[in-house]
Amino acid sequence: IKVKGIGKSFLQETVPRLVVFWDLDEHSLLSMNARGGDFIGPASQPALFDGILGHSLRPESGIYVRGIWVRSARIKDTIMCFYGNRLEVTGRDRNDIDEEELVICIG
Repeated sequence: IKVKGIGKSFLQETVPRLVVFWDLDEHSLLSMNARGGDFIGPASQPALFDGILGHSLRPESGIYVRGIWVRSARIKDTIMCFYGNRLEVTGRDRNDIDEEELVICIG
């Protein structure tokens, strides 16, 4: 099966939602290393792949669990990344998190 433009769509839709592709400005992050590497920071990070694929390809604002985008963040233009077992993905479609658990993880 061939689908025209699937590579470009993958790069534009998926790559900004996978932490593994990011090269973050660590000075802009509120690091929580004592909590397993969790962090919160501004979504205005350097372009992915040093801008080779265009400077508009940047990390997407949202909440990430184990490096994968789960849903939009309640705080505009932020990225919130959580690793380990403190924050679990919920919902039938695995696209949400428990708000009370999120508050505990941030606090």
